[in-house]
Amino acid sequence: MMKVLNATYLFEKDDGPLPSSESFWSTLFSMYLLHLSATDTTNKIVTTWFCKDEGPPWFERTPDDAWLNVDGLTSNNIAVEPNGLVGLWKNSKINSDPYFTGINPDIVFRIPLKNGGFRYTLIENKVKTDADLNSNQKSSYPDLIKRLRKEEGIECSLFLLQSLGADKMFKSSLMLQNEFLHGNQFGIILWEDVIRCMKRDSFFIKGIDFAEWIPYTEAGKNDCSDWNR
Repeated sequence: MMKVLNATYLFEKDDGPLPSSESFWSTLFSMYLLHLSATDTTNKIVTTWFCKDEGPPWFERTPDDAWLNVDGLTSNNIAVEPNGLVGLWKNSKINSDPYFTGINPDIVFRIPLKNGGFRYTLIENKVKTDADLNSNQKSSYPDLIKRLRKEEGIECSLFLLQSLGADKMFKSSLMLQNEFLHGNQFGIILWEDVIRCMKRDSFFIKGIDFAEWIPYTEAGKNDCSDWNR
């Protein structure tokens, strides 16, 4: 019986592209987001998912209005592995609160709004089989998002970028999912979905053939409801 592959097998290949390097994959995903934003199409969104308590399937799509929209994103407004979040929000009490100084998301970006403000997005990327959020992240991320929105009126969301093979992250994702009351504050982005969309959206980098990675998305057919929608 053939093994059903997920993206974790790609990340941890002995001969793969910088195996298990979060920096590499975070940068690749950021470049894909910039590609989506710059492409002359209305499809400037990334599908997001929720965990299910029982499965398979273990994931289901969030409502369309909760998907990650990158329309308006530019290279000036995105950072990979920034040195913390202190100073990101001008004139915010968050900047002087030591409780939040230890938060270091893998990707941060902001998109200008018509009212002159910004919509902020924080992304945690995990690629190893045993990768997981630390205890501080599990508590401080929900507190940060809720405080920004409720007390300071700043639009901010958290997304977890992970593979179907990340067993530990599944439990953390389910826990965080239950912490947020509204879908547009939190969502899960699946690497298997991203890889197939990279090919669909004609994203290219010389030296990488994204078609060769498609076999590592096969697990989505069993683990995700409406996978082929």
